[in-house]
Amino acid sequence: LEALCLNFPTVAILDPAMSPVRAEVQEAFDALERVGIVFRTPEAAAEFVATIFGDPTGWWKNPELQAARKSFVSRFARRDPMFIKKLSEFLSITR
Repeated sequence: LEALCLNFPTVAILDPAMSPVRAEVQEAFDALERVGIVFRTPEAAAEFVATIFGDPTGWWKNPELQAARKSFVSRFARRDPMFIKKLSEFLSITR
């Protein structure tokens, strides 16, 4: 999640047998799979990495990939620049 938030080229392996995805979030993972961020097996991930090895930046800058990444990050890993302030306010309220 941190790498996706930082917009760092990322290839992840998500074996549905080992880490099942809830039905309500499956579409988000499917989008990452379509653009080559998520793979179901290490072999599939390795084959893909071999195809982009010469130009990973070109792959990563693809507008469809970036749209899928941004959508996923927005939903599951959003970074709030005001986090510290909000946390401080929350903690002062709960005292």
